[in-house]
Amino acid sequence: MKTSIIFHSVSGNTYLCAREIYKAVASCSGAENVDIYRVEDRKIDYLKNDYPIIAELYDEINSVKLASNSVLLESDFIIMGSPTYFGNVSSQLKDFLDDTAVFWESADLFGKKFLSFTTAGNSQGGADICLKTLNNYASHMGMIPYSVPSNLEIKMPAYGLVHFTGTLSDQRPCEDFKRATNECIKKLLHI
Repeated sequence: MKTSIIFHSVSGNTYLCAREIYKAVASCSGAENVDIYRVEDRKIDYLKNDYPIIAELYDEINSVKLASNSVLLESDFIIMGSPTYFGNVSSQLKDFLDDTAVFWESADLFGKKFLSFTTAGNSQGGADICLKTLNNYASHMGMIPYSVPSNLEIKMPAYGLVHFTGTLSDQRPCEDFKRATNECIKKLLHI
């Protein structure tokens, strides 16, 4: 089974979450084909000079391969994440999703498994709405959105995995997020 983790990240938090999800999937038996991809962000070059938090992981994020439509077509399980912007996905991830509209009529993504994740400043930042947006996209494309199991040790919303970054985006994923991610992935992959 090919698993692709696709993300957009500016401050690095969504990337770090994607990396934790990658580790969790890669540690499961039978998950020999897992990879991580980023969506293109032309604005980040301008922002990194003004915000040290962005510059911190800039080179590492930009070394990740770019996602493409062919990545989606080749994947059996798609895990997609975005920072929460005003209760929605980032414009960069939305552009990527819009470019996949050709698959709606052909139903080329039908039946693929899907899990969403996001980062948000705090619990009032609209993370659940962002996750619903990603799951709504998956449903429209005929994919099967997976919810987060309700019996995780660390509670997450049913719609996907969430990490709260703080208002300055300076709170990196903590051990609780890492444990919840690992537990969720193992349950979803029946390990």
